[in-house]
Amino acid sequence: MSAENPSLREWCWDFSPGLLDTPESDRLPNGATPDAYNAEFDKVYFTETGERRATMRKRRGARLINPTTMSSGAKVDGLFEFRRVASASKLLAVCNGALYQHDDIDAFAAVSGGTGFTAGRTARATFFRSNAFVHDGAQMKRYDGTTVFDVGFVKPSSVTDMTVVAPSGAGVTGTYESYYVWYDSVMDHESSPSATTIPVVFTADARRHTKPGGSPPVNVTHWRIYVRRTDTNEFNFFRAGTVLVATATSDEEVTDAARREAGAGPYSADNDPPPGAFAVLEERKGIGFGILPNDDTFYVSKVGDLESWNPRNRFPVSRGDGEMLTTVKKYGTDILLQKPHSTIRLVGTTVPFEQETLHTKWGNVSQDAGLEVDSEYYAWDRVKGPYVTDTVNWTSMVDGRIAAIVATVSRDPDALADIRANYDETNRIIRWAVPVIGSTRKRMILPWHVDLKRWLPPTTGLEYGSLATYTTPLGALGTYMGDYWGRVYELGSGDRDGVPGASSGAAAVGPIAVTSATTGTVTASGASFYTTGSGLAGMSCAVVSPSGTWQWRRIASNTGTVLTLDTTNDNPWTTVPDSTYSLIVAGIRWYWTTPWLDFKRPEIQKDLWHFFLQGKAASSSYNTSVHGRYNDEEGVVTSTDFTFPTGTLSGVWGTMLWGTGLWSTTTRRMRKQSVGRNPFTAQFQFSNYYPDQPITITGWGLTADPIDGRKNPGASQ
Repeated sequence: MSAENPSLREWCWDFSPGLLDTPESDRLPNGATPDAYNAEFDKVYFTETGERRATMRKRRGARLINPTTMSSGAKVDGLFEFRRVASASKLLAVCNGALYQHDDIDAFAAVSGGTGFTAGRTARATFFRSNAFVHDGAQMKRYDGTTVFDVGFVKPSSVTDMTVVAPSGAGVTGTYESYYVWYDSVMDHESSPSATTIPVVFTADARRHTKPGGSPPVNVTHWRIYVRRTDTNEFNFFRAGTVLVATATSDEEVTDAARREAGAGPYSADNDPPPGAFAVLEERKGIGFGILPNDDTFYVSKVGDLESWNPRNRFPVSRGDGEMLTTVKKYGTDILLQKPHSTIRLVGTTVPFEQETLHTKWGNVSQDAGLEVDSEYYAWDRVKGPYVTDTVNWTSMVDGRIAAIVATVSRDPDALADIRANYDETNRIIRWAVPVIGSTRKRMILPWHVDLKRWLPPTTGLEYGSLATYTTPLGALGTYMGDYWGRVYELGSGDRDGVPGASSGAAAVGPIAVTSATTGTVTASGASFYTTGSGLAGMSCAVVSPSGTWQWRRIASNTGTVLTLDTTNDNPWTTVPDSTYSLIVAGIRWYWTTPWLDFKRPEIQKDLWHFFLQGKAASSSYNTSVHGRYNDEEGVVTSTDFTFPTGTLSGVWGTMLWGTGLWSTTTRRMRKQSVGRNPFTAQFQFSNYYPDQPITITGWGLTADPIDGRKNPGASQ
């Protein structure tokens, strides 16, 4: 950050190339990651001289979009944007084994027939021809926006031989046999063919066909007739009729030439339904690529039909590594197959595809952990963690100090397989939701800025079950998150987490006085907590002691005045609050720590005069807490806390008052605090945990003059 006023050049560093996650250097190295949580760049820009500058703020909140949960206490296993031709997009979710659709207001409605998925299994969706193919490895369904169907259908179970009947015209002559298929005219999908009838000789006769046996699904609209002439050794069966499914018999006398114009029929198993419910399904150029759960084999569909899967079109990908396939991804014109620690490219455009090994030591742990952005492919390897590749160069993204954060991600195979990635196109950020060691729940998001090519501070506070990008009917593009409590949030909306809208009132968020507490509850008799649906379940709360000690926990349930903690997936209070404490709901645990400042002279003690903080706020009641640390002559680190109130929103441009300086707008102001210390180094941390108090940090600085003759023993001269 940097700042400059008309009379004073401040000491500060540009942090936009990256931030520190540990207080080491006084510079911000390339690839660095912050000692910060829930902080974000509010603005990144270039100065007239080409230097990059930025402002920082507490991350924006998460707006709850369905006050009534889909299923209380159940993980949202999948979240998808469903786009259809000539229809508005819809936000779909899979929760507790059922498919839901958002009403674009404030609720998810269960989709009729969308049950049978398995709660807790990762649900995914592939979109083709205005249909959503939703699958979780145990069940696969097709949703057209109105009705849910099975994917594909079996061939007719039996046939009745053709018979000779009087023609209505010239009739047909020759020896013929036939077979029949079920046909869905909406999807233009046929079943595989039935058994073949016995050949029959016709002499200027009509052919009578009987509807085949079997129980076709409700989406079958017709049965189709295919006929082959055997006395001339005709190779293919050609269509002779399409008959409404309710019709029992059909007479026809279609000539050989006319049949051939109608099209050839399918071969024996061409149009079989999928071999099972795919755990992974991808489509490229009208061809489906599917992987069954825990399999090292991929299946290929018929061109233009994701309901037709010939069982012969299955291809193992075995490299002697014992790992199963996790990923099928489109990348440019390629299809990438990945295991957790290897990558294969499919070469060609038709079956059989040639398998080309791209790398034996870079893979992807989950279908949802990989994505393409700006012609680069980002993924998460089982061993190396996040990386980026163009399939020629493979570059680890775990450089700088991000390694310490990535090391906290759980290495459990099931946990790795549930990593989710999402690309926020508006803000140019890729977010990975990851589970940390000791928890099966994803409670941390690692954001990567695509343009800056740097990691941003981790996001914590909620439980990130699933992620999706969704464009509302009004055209607003946003990132949405499904949690572990049957709820969906819009990320980056508002300045609090979870509690919906300002209408819930200040008493719903605090700070409010604690009345009493136990290890797993806290009571605030003056509160009026949000109780619609499942209330505040799954959201965060905090208590702060009179001395400023904070404790953050998650809520399992609540009444209007009592919060019960989720001690199953989180911890009870470490110190039970009493009536001297204050309670916060929906706050964001935000802080950012500056680098250690030694002014490039680490051996010389400095005389500190003032600490400067410049910020922007929308209210004069907002405060920024600053925690300072100083390294003295004996190497002892001491601390000092400051509070920087925004103050009144009035003043004169260009006039510097003691303690407050007003800049171009009344919402941007600077404050200075007397430090009065003689340290070798200094460091500062900014924070504000209260809901609805966004404060943008636009600049900070510290004055210091060297103290002659005061050198650190052993330092170079």
